[in-house]
Amino acid sequence: MSDAVSTESTSVLTNHATDRERYVSVDIADNAYCLPASVTVELMRMPASGTKCLPRSPAWVAGMLNHRGMVVPVVDMRVVLGCKSYKEEIAELTKFIDARQRELQEWIDELRESVKSGKPFTKSTSATKCSFGQWYDTLNNSREAMEKLTRGDLGMATLIKEFAKPHKHMCSVAERAQHMAKNGKSDEALTLINTSDSHDFSQIKHLFERLINQFKAQRHPMLVVIETDIGRTALMIDSVREVVELGQADIDPIPTGVKTHDLVRGISHRNRQMPVLVFDEHALRTLGVEIDQDEQSLAA
Repeated sequence: MSDAVSTESTSVLTNHATDRERYVSVDIADNAYCLPASVTVELMRMPASGTKCLPRSPAWVAGMLNHRGMVVPVVDMRVVLGCKSYKEEIAELTKFIDARQRELQEWIDELRESVKSGKPFTKSTSATKCSFGQWYDTLNNSREAMEKLTRGDLGMATLIKEFAKPHKHMCSVAERAQHMAKNGKSDEALTLINTSDSHDFSQIKHLFERLINQFKAQRHPMLVVIETDIGRTALMIDSVREVVELGQADIDPIPTGVKTHDLVRGISHRNRQMPVLVFDEHALRTLGVEIDQDEQSLAA
């Protein structure tokens, strides 16, 4: 996060000295956007306590919170723009990881049963061809897949590399156990498998747990409090980049045939590496949500 928004909460003022307007550059899902500073009141981190439920609210309302003595609705901009919400993204990763753990558990169980019964082991013992290995190998060899998961976070990328050692050892144990069983050493083979189960597989499960925790921490959202037609609203976004100044010459119309949300009025190529979608001030002001007195008491 830039120095402009490095404190716990930062006020954003409009630049009245020039004909250029200030915007808050933010990230939402996989895109960069500019919010007009003219409607922006404050930038702040999502409180650790999160939000309180706002009954009977639309799906794009994440809840409400007490902001400086005022109860304000929290709008999930991911949902507004048709993207996955934070909860959906975390739930999806958790479900995916659970599936990978089940595959490894089934792999170990079949290996154990193969040694006990003498039945052929039908799964691969290759560290790159077993189900887990195929996913892991693809992740490590695809810059796009790694970037999507880690968002360039070096700590998370390093954590993913730690899966290699215990997984390779599990595959090596499988080959040794099968060889032992063929030579009448089934009991020794089972001991080897059980040891790998309690050590290597347990280590992998712990790494998965750390991965989910880092994923959640990395995606801890920020809030941009704005003025709407009916009061203040907190917009939940991924992160804040910086405060920038744009003139009308910096903002181009949306190209014909390109679909965007009604909140977006144009696109800026000021940063050649990443075009930025520019929100319309008047459209943003329609994002207000009324909260009655009974609902406000729930946020106290």
